[in-house]
Amino acid sequence: MLIDEKEVQFASAAASIASGIAVIHQELQYVPDLTVSENLLLGALSNRLGWVDKRAAKRYVRERLQAMGVDLDPNAKLRKLSIA
Repeated sequence: MLIDEKEVQFASAAASIASGIAVIHQELQYVPDLTVSENLLLGALSNRLGWVDKRAAKRYVRERLQAMGVDLDPNAKLRKLSIA
């Protein structure tokens, strides 16, 4: 893999994540009673003490959605949305 025209190799998934590279698996499985933000960040929401900064999570998801040109409310429950 090349980053900034330099070949890189990662010894672990944690090392690639630390460099800003991660695999995002596309899943049709979701939690219908959670929000868009909660589903997108499922498993990555809490810090090491178990606290969740919901405001920061929603802001992060809103910024990512906007960057992709997706007009979707991060607070919307998935149950209310179509599969598309």
